[in-house]
Amino acid sequence: MRCRTSVGAHLGPGSDLDRPKVKMEIIGQQDYSDEELDDLYWYHFSGSPEENTKNMLDAMYSHNFLNDFLLDEDLHIPLFPTTVLEAKRALRCAYDFDGIVIHIKDMSAIKIQLHYLFVGKLLMPNLQNHWHILKKHLKLQTYRGAGFSALQKTYGTVLVFVDGGHFFNLSVLSAHHTHPGVVFMSENAARANAIVVINTVFNVFSNKIKNLPPEQKQRETILKNNSYNLGRMTILKED
Repeated sequence: MRCRTSVGAHLGPGSDLDRPKVKMEIIGQQDYSDEELDDLYWYHFSGSPEENTKNMLDAMYSHNFLNDFLLDEDLHIPLFPTTVLEAKRALRCAYDFDGIVIHIKDMSAIKIQLHYLFVGKLLMPNLQNHWHILKKHLKLQTYRGAGFSALQKTYGTVLVFVDGGHFFNLSVLSAHHTHPGVVFMSENAARANAIVVINTVFNVFSNKIKNLPPEQKQRETILKNNSYNLGRMTILKED
């Protein structure tokens, strides 16, 4: 048995939005009367699905046009989790990995098809805040007070593009969950620290490339890139 929320919207002239009808139903292997559906819904689920649907529609219809709704970067829509009683019996579900965090000790642990490696000097305008990416993959309950605030000041850059349209980020965050260093006390300090750390990593990598043994310098990737001005390295498939 599963719960389904159906929203029917009509796009009128000029793409303005008419208020839709919302229908909630529980789908099972048998037909239920309206009264039985109501009983099943409120027994197995909290009111969150209905409230979430209302919040979504309220946000949508606070805009005159669909494009305005879809392109509103400042839009905030509160969504709440659903409490399910007897979940194993009530729900058919499958698990999906949204992301995986892997800790490695050195770059030799990465074995994957790379397309471009970005190791040129990083400038402040190219720095990105990575909090919105990392927060989904870290145990946030282990961060407290200043540690949580420091985590929100995590900055980094894209390091590698790999096959399938994926990428690796290089992020600079505090190793201490509750008592971070002073460089994480302000946005400006955190950004400046990230620039220094990342460029130091790039410099170490660049020096290793320059000091490769002669036989390694004959690799096609090394020959086709300027080891004294790496910038964006094109990684050939054979390497």
